Amino acid sequence: MSRKKGIEKARAIRSVQVKGKIQSAVNILRLYNEKITIRSVAKESNVSPTTVAKYLKDFVEPKKV
Repeated sequence: MSRKKGIEKARAIRSVQVKGKIQSAVNILRLYNEKITIRSVAKESNVSPTTVAKYLKDFVEPKKV
């Protein structure tokens, strides 16, 4: 396996793991009727707020004001 393919594979694995952490955090917050924000999900999932912002749209529909 080339170095580039190895890096891409590791990145894909990390991405799946992070998405799982974020999904679990969202589910926990919903279970306890907590407000779902980037900060609350980041705190619950132990993932950086920047990473949560990147993936949160995959799990939560944005509110229309």
